[in-house]
Amino acid sequence: MSFNISHSLMNDHADMGSGQDCMLCPLQFKAVHIDKIITKNDLFGKDKDALNQGNFFEYKCTGAIPRNGKIPLAKTTAKGALLPAYDNLLSQVEWWKEFAGSRITDIETSVEYKVEYNGFFIKGIVDVKCKYYGKPTFIDLKATGVIDDKWSDNSWHDIRFKKKKTQQAVIYKWLGKQVDDIDYDFYFYVASTSDPLRRKVLKIIPNQKSFDDLMEDMQYVKDNIEYRNQSGWHNDAHMYKDYYLACAKCPEILSRDCPERIIFPSVEDINL
Repeated sequence: MSFNISHSLMNDHADMGSGQDCMLCPLQFKAVHIDKIITKNDLFGKDKDALNQGNFFEYKCTGAIPRNGKIPLAKTTAKGALLPAYDNLLSQVEWWKEFAGSRITDIETSVEYKVEYNGFFIKGIVDVKCKYYGKPTFIDLKATGVIDDKWSDNSWHDIRFKKKKTQQAVIYKWLGKQVDDIDYDFYFYVASTSDPLRRKVLKIIPNQKSFDDLMEDMQYVKDNIEYRNQSGWHNDAHMYKDYYLACAKCPEILSRDCPERIIFPSVEDINL
């Protein structure tokens, strides 16, 4: 069995046992990250346009084509008008060009880093590797409709304690140090899809504990994947009463022959 530990794998591993709407069944996780027969986007169709918006923004800013090899296109109404999110993103692209033009040099895009560590590989693809005011820097481009929503888990409001977001910076800074022996600065450049003017530039500054925690987390993920591979991959339906919802979102390529598929919620006893 071979797999790379990446930011997306780490997040999906956390979702695998979250009990939330984004919850992944372990069998789905295996199909996405180990067998690679589907993508996470196949599981959550409602997020497909959000992913396309992010790819569209990155492509327009950097010219980088997504890993699926398809150029992301703006979506339109039946009459051919741009959907508001894409219209806003075109404005955001112009703001990015102004930001980049006066601040960054030596730009490289979609730069892959991969390092073997303790028996497994850690991998990341940097959106923009550059010099920001002369300092070696990684920049990750994001597009979001909830840039400042205080109540959304996906929001970029006060992300200090949102590990699923900040851990990407820790991984990439670690990779940059291992491969290039450079302590890269790391920035998220976040553009709103709902407001053509609103954007954020967030510099992530990890401490030593951030890197220590990352190594522990990755080791745990590796050990858990290897344990499941040896003992068998099963769903965790016994842990969550709404697990049938994960099955309902599962693509036919997995669900049609899945012996652990759950169609209905478990019976709840209501004692009076």
